Amino acid sequence: MAKRPEMAIVKGILSYPHLFEKYSMMDSSGNPTGTAAYACSVVFSKSDTKTLGELKSAIQVAVQKGKEKFRWTDATIQSKKFSNPIHDGDEDKVDAKDYETMYKGRYVVNCRNTRDMPQVVDINRKPLEEERDIYAGCLVRVSMSAYPFEKNGNRGIALSLHNVQKLADGEHLGGGSTSAFDDFDDVDDETRQEAMDYAASAAKDISDLPFL
Repeated sequence: MAKRPEMAIVKGILSYPHLFEKYSMMDSSGNPTGTAAYACSVVFSKSDTKTLGELKSAIQVAVQKGKEKFRWTDATIQSKKFSNPIHDGDEDKVDAKDYETMYKGRYVVNCRNTRDMPQVVDINRKPLEEERDIYAGCLVRVSMSAYPFEKNGNRGIALSLHNVQKLADGEHLGGGSTSAFDDFDDVDDETRQEAMDYAASAAKDISDLPFL
């Protein structure tokens, strides 16, 4: 598959997906901050040199565009204030409470799109239309493009979300939903009798109502 040089395919664990409706961060008063967008994060192992290499190549293309568009210098790019979209899970402690189980030994990237809703497909590239089918914790491939930005004194490289392919189910992050079959054991005789007695009592109460 031919792709643009600023584009990368990132394979990893899906996190914080907002793929069917746009999402905006909220401030402490519950008011939206910034522009709403489709968005997600992808977490991948540091041993995945192929994915890391693709991302770095895409970022270098975006950096070159930034040099041309914003006249960035090497000093600008090497500055600590310059935003790199690849976050080190060990150094940045992206989410401290999930560090050991989710981020240790991994990289994290965030991508968003304020305009276009991503296409979400399964391993056979068939559309997934139910939000419950794609969740935080499943294995995915995400197509994204790197681009330079400079706004309000902030500058760096960001990632634009394109499309998402679900490869396999995984453990729901943050607990997720459970199935009713797993939640409830078989009803024992005592509980079953209690239910029958309650139903009989309710039926009698209804039949005694004056308007029946």
